[in-house]
Amino acid sequence: MPMSTKRSFADFAGNGSDGSSSSDEGGDTRKGQGSMQKALKQSSSSRKRSRESLDDLELKVKELQAENADLHAHLLNVTQRTTEVQRQRMEMERLMISKLAALDDSNQDELAEIVKRYTDIYADYGKCRQREVAFHLQQIEKLIIPTKTTKLCLWALQQDKSFFQKNKSPLYDMLSKDLELTSEQTLKFQERREKTLELLGQLKESLDLLKTLKGAIERKHEVYDRICGRAQSAATPKQTVKFLIWITRHADVLSRYIPGFSRNAHHTPNAEFIEGVTNQQQK
Repeated sequence: MPMSTKRSFADFAGNGSDGSSSSDEGGDTRKGQGSMQKALKQSSSSRKRSRESLDDLELKVKELQAENADLHAHLLNVTQRTTEVQRQRMEMERLMISKLAALDDSNQDELAEIVKRYTDIYADYGKCRQREVAFHLQQIEKLIIPTKTTKLCLWALQQDKSFFQKNKSPLYDMLSKDLELTSEQTLKFQERREKTLELLGQLKESLDLLKTLKGAIERKHEVYDRICGRAQSAATPKQTVKFLIWITRHADVLSRYIPGFSRNAHHTPNAEFIEGVTNQQQK
C-alpha cells in the first residue's frame, strides 16, 4: 500500500526545513501582533490626549462664555442703571426735603439715617462708588493679562536658541513633533525673541501701572472719607441736607467759579427738585 503524501500538523512542528519555515511564520505573526498592539496603544494615547485637549477647550469656552455674559450684562445695563440711579437719587433728595420740612429739631435720627444711605450710595467715598471702581479695575486687569494660549507663545518665544535644539527641551520636542514643525519655522520663532522680550516688558509695565492705580484709588477713598466724612460728621443731619440743597440750587453759579464743577455730572436736578429747593430756601 503506497504511503500517503499528506503530512500531519506534527510533521510541521518537527525539525527540518518545514519546521524552520513554521518558526519563521510564527515570528512574523508575533511581530505583526506586536506592531498592532503598539499601534493600538499609540492610538489610545492619541485619543486620550485629544479628549483631554477637548475637555480643556470646552472648559475654556465655558469660562469665556461666563465672562462674556457678565460683561455683556454690565455694558447692556449701563444706560438703564444710570437712569435708575438718577431716579432713585432724585427720590431720595425729595424725601430729604419732605423730612426737612417736617423736622423736629429735637430728633434728627430719621433724617440722619437717610443722609447715611445717601452718602453710601452717591458720595465719592461711598460703598457703591468703591464697588463700581473695583469692578472696572478688575475687568481692566482681566483684559490685560494674556490668555493661556498667548502665555505659552510668549514663554516659548522668549527662550534662547538652546530651547529649540533637538533633544534639548522635551517640551519643544513634543510640540515640534505633534505640529510637524520645520527647521525654517523654528528659525522664524527664534527671530521673534527680542520683540517678545520687549512685549513682556510692556506687559509688566502695564500691570505695574494698574497696581499703582489701584493703590492710588484706595488712598483717594481713604482721604475722601477722612476729609469729607469727618466734615460731614461735624454737621448735623439738618445742616447736611441744607448743604446738598444749597449746592443744587447754586449749581450754575458754582460752575462759573470752580473749574470742572459741572463736568461729567451724574445727576441733573429736575424742575420738581429745584422747586422743592426754592421752597426750603424761602423758609
